Amino acid sequence: MNSRIFDIYPRIPLFTTLLLFTITFFVYDDFGIRMILGYAVLMYVTLMYLVFRNNSIRLTRMKLLYLLFASNLSALILIGKTDASSITFVLSIVLCAVAAVIGDIRRTELKAAYWILAIFSILSTGYVIAVRVYPPLYTNGTRRLISSASKLMNDELLKQGYGISLGGNVVFIDYILMLFGLLTFNIIMAYKKELRHKLFYWGCLATCAVGMLFVNRKSELLSFLIALAFCYQIQMGISTRKEKKKAVKITAVIIIMAAVGLVFLGASGFLERYMTFFERLIGNMGGAETKVDLTSERGVLWALAFSLFQEHPILGIGWGHFHEHLPESLNHLDNVHNNYLQLLCETGIVGFLLVVIPLILVLKETVRSIRANRRRTNREPMLMALNITSFGMQIAFLVLSFLDPCLYKMLFWAIFAIVVMLADSTEGALNETLQIS
Repeated sequence: MNSRIFDIYPRIPLFTTLLLFTITFFVYDDFGIRMILGYAVLMYVTLMYLVFRNNSIRLTRMKLLYLLFASNLSALILIGKTDASSITFVLSIVLCAVAAVIGDIRRTELKAAYWILAIFSILSTGYVIAVRVYPPLYTNGTRRLISSASKLMNDELLKQGYGISLGGNVVFIDYILMLFGLLTFNIIMAYKKELRHKLFYWGCLATCAVGMLFVNRKSELLSFLIALAFCYQIQMGISTRKEKKKAVKITAVIIIMAAVGLVFLGASGFLERYMTFFERLIGNMGGAETKVDLTSERGVLWALAFSLFQEHPILGIGWGHFHEHLPESLNHLDNVHNNYLQLLCETGIVGFLLVVIPLILVLKETVRSIRANRRRTNREPMLMALNITSFGMQIAFLVLSFLDPCLYKMLFWAIFAIVVMLADSTEGALNETLQIS
């Protein structure tokens, strides 16, 4: 066997590469680095992996559905707009899709990938909490290092009571923490007695929850909790009666501890945005004379989007054109804050079905994979953890789509590519060893 310099490419763990690309997404805006450089590196690694790979690519129904989803949306974008930002957006979709389709998750990379995700998530959470507790850490420290666009974003977020952002993107940390939290939870549930250092994993899960709480994004936190509940139901469904009793007891303890923690944080003033929301909600339900808008002006956007859809029901007004129809008072916004309404508004019923149907079929295929693995006599715990984590993330995004335009964010595509790789994992792929000639 002759050694060649190109032998390194098939050995590259593509899942870990995509994960590294995702968790470093914030640096482009924060430090003024051109995003195209990150995509160029991802494209180079992906192409070299494809060219010098000796095994055949494993094309499954999951991957084909994902390709259909990505290609349909790419076509809709280019039909609606062909400016630089639209082309860059399509490039993001295509590159992430190719990386997810040609790569498989191998057991040899999982430990390193999890630690990379864990370290970044814990450090990010620590940073968010530290800035909320001691704002001068940001104002007198990191603010001097980041780009002007990120300064404006962070200054406004802190003024409104949100947590600090990374990359001028308020949702970045939440997306990463959602992925890490769901993966950690499913590892705990899948391995049960076999898992070593359980306290560490429970600590990581608690860290995720606290981090999302301090970021102060209600939409992402709600989506995460709903996804966690779905994952819990599935995991309980494949547990023995004894394991279920133990899980219920642990759940009760966690709920009590969480309640005590929330009371403490609320009394300390860190949950002001949540408290204000609930006060307004209770006031509206109690028959207050003046009803308060609980949607943060989303109701106006939703009404406008639906009105535009009614005027252009078949093909919509064109991708990215909603902003042009906004009144001057809302001109600072550029989206509907609802994926489904924005798709109907901008791409009509045709575009809506071309995007949503493949997305639902990907979720259905994920459920099919979970059921197939569940029927196995000797289930692979890690495989179940990966598949159910993907299911949870898809549920989170489906829920989040009612309140936030996640589909319209470039970061979504890197995260979703990871989600597809988790869903498409098989025992054979996990144990795959690439042959190098």
